[in-house]
Amino acid sequence: MKTTHGLLLALAATALATADLQAQRGRGRTAGSESLPQVTCASGMNAGSAGTYATTAQNALNRTLIPNLPAAQKSGFYQQAFDQANQGITADANNPFNYFLAAQAAAGLDRPVQADSLFRKTVQLCPEFAEEVTPARARLAEQAMETARVALVDRNDTTAAIAGWTLASQLDSTNVDANFYAGYFSLLKGDNDRAMPVFRRILAMPAPAANDTNGLERRDVAVRAVLSYGGQLFNQDHNPQAVEAHLLRLFQALGGCSSFSSLRRVEAFRSGASRARAFRAAASES
Repeated sequence: MKTTHGLLLALAATALATADLQAQRGRGRTAGSESLPQVTCASGMNAGSAGTYATTAQNALNRTLIPNLPAAQKSGFYQQAFDQANQGITADANNPFNYFLAAQAAAGLDRPVQADSLFRKTVQLCPEFAEEVTPARARLAEQAMETARVALVDRNDTTAAIAGWTLASQLDSTNVDANFYAGYFSLLKGDNDRAMPVFRRILAMPAPAANDTNGLERRDVAVRAVLSYGGQLFNQDHNPQAVEAHLLRLFQALGGCSSFSSLRRVEAFRSGASRARAFRAAASES
């Protein structure tokens, strides 16, 4: 399978769009413009009762917004915020404000996995924080996408890029680009265990519009990859029932062939019929 011009252009466009969005979000923010989230939990805890550690951590985060702040100083303020929030967690493990602030600081320190864990804990303790956490995790996904782009374009490190895309897709399940590139480059590396679930998720998403060239191309690649993998399973002498189950997941994802009668053609493999002809017959009815 070869990388098409459309997919490469889509990757470049995604990188540019992410950079532009991050730049837009950076503009207009000034030091001290942020305050503790105005969230009231079911327990009654709110910004007014979040405690000294949360207030101190928020103040440190505010300092990261100082215009033209050197990177080393900004990192130092993020670390201060993280340390203060962690002290708050130690003092009161059920205070969601400290987890939320620690997560923001971890994101600023380029620790997306740790940040995501802390964001999840925030919502676990206080579901009312979801409105704050959801956009924060989406921004974290953009950060992971940029990390993946740098890994691929600047270092040609596909392993790190796949890790970035995978994390981005976990942070934002609606990010089709993250899902697709994680699956596509895993496929190129021969990692079907990682690629197939990703492609099935893509096929389970709403079908792209007729004028969505990139979306149609992604879907076509996903279908061909899943069908091709079914052929590989047969070539490796997997039993027909296992392969049929694999293809059933494909057809269910596509929303077609509810009776699955077309895929009974897979039995042709048992009698030595053409694998290519059997797969084309099944695929033509999708």
